Amino acid sequence: MQETNIILKIKSLINSMSAVLQRVGFLILEDPHKLINYTIVDLANNTDTSVGSIVRFCKELGFNSYTEFKTAITIELVTSDVRNSEQDENYKSKGKIIDNILKISQTTLEQTSETLDSGKLQEIAHLISETTSVVINGVGASYISAEHLSFKLSRLGIHTQVLKDIHKGLYLSLTPLKKVCIFISATGTTEDVILLATSFKERDNYCIAITNSINSPLSKICHMTLATTGIEDQLKSGELSSKISQMIVIEAIADYIRDMSPERDAIYNTIIKNFTVLKEEKNKKGRDKDKEKDQDQEKEAQEE
Repeated sequence: MQETNIILKIKSLINSMSAVLQRVGFLILEDPHKLINYTIVDLANNTDTSVGSIVRFCKELGFNSYTEFKTAITIELVTSDVRNSEQDENYKSKGKIIDNILKISQTTLEQTSETLDSGKLQEIAHLISETTSVVINGVGASYISAEHLSFKLSRLGIHTQVLKDIHKGLYLSLTPLKKVCIFISATGTTEDVILLATSFKERDNYCIAITNSINSPLSKICHMTLATTGIEDQLKSGELSSKISQMIVIEAIADYIRDMSPERDAIYNTIIKNFTVLKEEKNKKGRDKDKEKDQDQEKEAQEE
């Protein structure tokens, strides 16, 4: 059985729960992976309890709903599974490294797809499309993802600012213009990111978190969280699984915006076409100038 934070919490609280809630806890401890495919009704039926009891069980653990609880434990189980894969005794043996990288990548792709919320993606795409300014922040390895998100949104004609310097970010949070702010942190515990998110939210900017943990300090600050699935902690940052998951979320955001506003792609394609024409005209002028210069040199040689 996977020893995740939520499972350890269930173990620590189960003896103090009522008999009804204990039935729920014992079923989960027996095989946590069952939850991935269980609806709240399925869990109630399999524990001979009620939907209300399941909700009470989730609240005992600090979650507001079954959906929030299921998402959190799914992410923990997935990251634990991938960690076990990485730590396999054959991981470093010759010929196994590439296979393990591919396995981790495939698992991350599948699990991120399962945990992404299409409703949240649509809402975020709408918010970004309607705003005049998008602020993006990420520190360390997550800064790479922040830059990539900025690139994807810029291609769609959306003005973005990537904050690398915390002082500049704090000053920007004081400006009156309302912004959509996206904070990327695998662990959701990066102090600089949390400080910026707090400052922007206090001034009524809409804040979105992209993080592995929906119960992290960053998630609790932000209005909405898009959950990623990857192995990451403060001593193990920049892992491939986290980067893949973040990139999937970024691609999904861009695709939802493109689907919502197809004219944005048309504008970009027109700009690229015009740029290509201008570049060709410049190259042609350069070729003509070189040809003219060659003719002058040839003429001078003949005169000599």
